[in-house]
Amino acid sequence: MIDTTLSFLETVLNEYLATRFPGPQGHAVVANPAADDAAGAAQIENRLVLSLVNVERESAAPAGAALARAGAGYAQVQAPLYLNLSVLVSASFRSNYKLALQFLGAALACFQSKPTFRPDSSPYFPPEAEKLSIELVSQTIHDVNNLWAILGARYLPSVLYKVRMVVVQENAMSALIPAVDSADASVGIHR
Repeated sequence: MIDTTLSFLETVLNEYLATRFPGPQGHAVVANPAADDAAGAAQIENRLVLSLVNVERESAAPAGAALARAGAGYAQVQAPLYLNLSVLVSASFRSNYKLALQFLGAALACFQSKPTFRPDSSPYFPPEAEKLSIELVSQTIHDVNNLWAILGARYLPSVLYKVRMVVVQENAMSALIPAVDSADASVGIHR
Protein backbone atom coordinates (compact mmCIF):
# COMPACT_ATOMS: atom_id res chain seq x y z
CA MET A 1 0.00 0.00 0.00
CA ILE A 2 2.86 2.44 0.64
CA ASP A 3 4.48 1.52 -2.67
CA THR A 4 1.19 1.74 -4.59
CA THR A 5 0.46 5.14 -3.03
CA LEU A 6 3.84 6.51 -4.08
CA SER A 7 3.45 4.97 -7.54
CA PHE A 8 0.04 6.64 -7.81
CA LEU A 9 1.52 10.04 -6.92
CA GLU A 10 4.32 9.44 -9.43
CA THR A 11 1.71 8.78 -12.16
CA VAL A 12 -0.34 11.86 -11.22
CA LEU A 13 2.77 14.03 -11.28
CA ASN A 14 4.01 12.56 -14.58
CA GLU A 15 0.64 13.20 -16.24
CA TYR A 16 0.66 16.79 -15.03
CA LEU A 17 4.30 17.41 -16.00
CA ALA A 18 3.81 15.92 -19.48
CA THR A 19 1.42 18.77 -20.30
CA ARG A 20 3.96 21.42 -19.23
CA PHE A 21 7.26 19.79 -20.23
CA PRO A 22 6.78 17.52 -23.25
CA GLY A 23 9.44 14.85 -23.52
CA PRO A 24 10.12 11.20 -24.19
CA GLN A 25 10.44 10.02 -20.57
CA GLY A 26 8.56 10.39 -17.32
CA HIS A 27 9.66 13.47 -15.43
CA ALA A 28 8.98 12.04 -11.95
CA VAL A 29 10.29 8.87 -10.37
CA VAL A 30 9.98 7.14 -6.99
CA ALA A 31 13.59 6.73 -5.87
CA ASN A 32 16.19 7.47 -3.24
CA PRO A 33 17.62 10.97 -3.72
CA ALA A 34 20.88 9.76 -2.17
CA ALA A 35 21.67 7.37 -5.02
CA ASP A 36 25.35 6.55 -4.59
CA ASP A 37 25.96 4.39 -7.64
CA ALA A 38 26.03 5.28 -11.33
CA ALA A 39 22.75 3.48 -12.14
CA GLY A 40 20.87 5.15 -9.28
CA ALA A 41 22.27 8.58 -10.14
CA ALA A 42 21.27 8.12 -13.80
CA GLN A 43 17.73 7.12 -12.75
CA ILE A 44 17.12 10.38 -10.87
CA GLU A 45 19.07 12.84 -13.03
CA ASN A 46 16.87 15.52 -14.61
CA ARG A 47 13.75 14.33 -12.80
CA LEU A 48 11.60 15.04 -9.81
CA VAL A 49 12.27 12.40 -7.17
CA LEU A 50 9.53 11.23 -4.79
CA SER A 51 10.94 9.65 -1.63
CA LEU A 52 9.35 8.31 1.52
CA VAL A 53 11.02 9.94 4.53
CA ASN A 54 8.63 9.03 7.36
CA VAL A 55 5.53 7.01 8.25
CA GLU A 56 3.28 7.89 11.16
CA ARG A 57 -0.03 6.65 12.50
CA GLU A 58 -3.02 8.94 11.95
CA SER A 59 -4.06 9.74 15.53
CA ALA A 60 -7.55 10.93 14.56
CA ALA A 61 -8.48 7.61 12.94
CA PRO A 62 -10.79 5.13 14.70
CA ALA A 63 -9.15 2.26 16.56
CA GLY A 64 -10.31 -1.10 17.87
CA ALA A 65 -11.58 -4.33 16.41
CA ALA A 66 -14.27 -4.62 13.76
CA LEU A 67 -16.64 -7.38 12.69
CA ALA A 68 -16.85 -8.87 9.21
CA ARG A 69 -19.23 -11.54 7.91
CA ALA A 70 -17.58 -14.97 7.81
CA GLY A 71 -19.75 -17.90 6.70
CA ALA A 72 -22.42 -18.63 9.33
CA GLY A 73 -20.97 -16.16 11.81
CA TYR A 74 -18.75 -13.16 12.13
CA ALA A 75 -15.02 -12.73 12.27
CA GLN A 76 -13.35 -10.24 14.52
CA VAL A 77 -10.60 -8.41 12.64
CA GLN A 78 -8.38 -5.58 13.71
CA ALA A 79 -9.45 -2.12 12.65
CA PRO A 80 -7.57 -0.68 9.69
CA LEU A 81 -4.32 1.12 10.36
CA TYR A 82 -4.47 4.66 8.99
CA LEU A 83 -1.10 6.14 8.10
CA ASN A 84 0.31 9.46 7.09
CA LEU A 85 3.31 9.38 4.78
CA SER A 86 5.93 12.12 4.64
CA VAL A 87 6.95 12.32 1.00
CA LEU A 88 9.86 14.45 -0.16
CA VAL A 89 9.67 15.82 -3.70
CA SER A 90 13.12 16.92 -4.81
CA ALA A 91 14.31 18.35 -8.12
CA SER A 92 17.41 16.48 -9.28
CA PHE A 93 18.68 18.80 -12.02
CA ARG A 94 22.28 19.29 -10.94
CA SER A 95 23.39 20.90 -14.19
CA ASN A 96 20.40 23.25 -14.58
CA TYR A 97 19.27 24.93 -11.37
CA LYS A 98 16.70 27.13 -13.09
CA LEU A 99 15.02 24.08 -14.65
CA ALA A 100 15.01 22.41 -11.21
CA LEU A 101 13.06 25.37 -9.85
CA GLN A 102 10.61 25.24 -12.76
CA PHE A 103 9.91 21.53 -12.16
CA LEU A 104 9.58 22.04 -8.42
CA GLY A 105 7.12 24.88 -9.06
CA ALA A 106 5.15 22.61 -11.38
CA ALA A 107 4.98 19.93 -8.67
CA LEU A 108 3.65 22.51 -6.22
CA ALA A 109 1.05 23.61 -8.78
CA CYS A 110 0.03 20.00 -9.46
CA PHE A 111 -0.72 19.16 -5.83
CA GLN A 112 -2.18 22.61 -5.11
CA SER A 113 -4.69 22.16 -7.93
CA LYS A 114 -5.63 18.64 -6.79
CA PRO A 115 -4.97 18.16 -3.05
CA THR A 116 -7.48 15.33 -2.57
CA PHE A 117 -7.88 12.07 -4.47
CA ARG A 118 -10.70 9.53 -4.30
CA PRO A 119 -11.24 6.22 -6.14
CA ASP A 120 -13.36 7.94 -8.81
CA SER A 121 -10.69 10.60 -9.49
CA SER A 122 -8.24 8.39 -11.36
CA PRO A 123 -8.05 4.91 -12.87
CA TYR A 124 -4.67 4.50 -11.14
CA PHE A 125 -6.00 5.17 -7.63
CA PRO A 126 -4.67 2.57 -5.15
CA PRO A 127 -7.45 -0.02 -4.68
CA GLU A 128 -6.90 -0.37 -0.92
CA ALA A 129 -7.18 3.38 -0.25
CA GLU A 130 -10.40 5.23 0.51
CA LYS A 131 -9.13 8.77 0.08
CA LEU A 132 -5.75 10.49 -0.09
CA SER A 133 -5.13 14.10 0.78
CA ILE A 134 -1.86 15.88 0.17
CA GLU A 135 -0.75 18.75 2.34
CA LEU A 136 2.41 20.86 2.08
CA VAL A 137 4.54 20.74 5.23
CA SER A 138 6.35 23.92 6.23
CA GLN A 139 9.94 23.34 7.26
CA THR A 140 12.51 25.62 8.83
CA ILE A 141 16.05 25.79 7.47
CA HIS A 142 17.08 23.68 10.47
CA ASP A 143 14.48 21.01 9.58
CA VAL A 144 15.64 20.95 5.96
CA ASN A 145 19.28 20.64 7.02
CA ASN A 146 18.47 17.76 9.38
CA LEU A 147 16.39 15.94 6.75
CA TRP A 148 19.09 16.07 4.08
CA ALA A 149 21.74 15.08 6.63
CA ILE A 150 19.68 12.02 7.59
CA LEU A 151 19.25 11.14 3.91
CA GLY A 152 23.01 11.36 3.45
CA ALA A 153 22.66 13.32 0.24
CA ARG A 154 23.64 16.70 -1.11
CA TYR A 155 20.79 19.17 -0.86
CA LEU A 156 18.41 19.46 -3.81
CA PRO A 157 15.58 21.99 -4.13
CA SER A 158 12.68 20.20 -2.47
CA VAL A 159 9.33 20.32 -0.73
CA LEU A 160 7.87 17.98 1.86
CA TYR A 161 4.28 16.73 1.69
CA LYS A 162 2.14 14.84 4.16
CA VAL A 163 0.01 12.26 2.40
CA ARG A 164 -2.89 11.51 4.74
CA MET A 165 -4.95 8.40 5.31
CA VAL A 166 -3.11 5.58 3.63
CA VAL A 167 -4.97 2.47 4.83
CA VAL A 168 -3.34 -0.79 5.89
CA GLN A 169 -5.91 -3.55 6.38
CA GLU A 170 -4.96 -7.17 6.77
CA ASN A 171 -8.18 -9.16 7.10
CA ALA A 172 -6.63 -11.79 9.36
CA MET A 173 -9.28 -13.13 11.70
CA SER A 174 -8.49 -12.80 15.41
CA ALA A 175 -11.70 -14.46 16.68
CA LEU A 176 -14.75 -16.23 15.27
CA ILE A 177 -18.08 -15.15 16.72
CA PRO A 178 -21.05 -17.43 15.98
CA ALA A 179 -24.20 -15.88 14.58
CA VAL A 180 -27.38 -15.76 16.63
CA ASP A 181 -29.72 -18.07 14.72
CA SER A 182 -32.72 -18.32 17.03
CA ALA A 183 -34.39 -16.39 19.79
CA ASP A 184 -34.76 -18.20 23.09
CA ALA A 185 -37.98 -17.17 24.86
CA SER A 186 -36.94 -18.67 28.16
CA VAL A 187 -34.85 -16.06 29.84
CA GLY A 188 -34.20 -16.71 33.46
CA ILE A 189 -33.07 -14.40 36.17
CA HIS A 190 -30.24 -15.73 38.24
CA ARG A 191 -29.78 -14.48 41.79
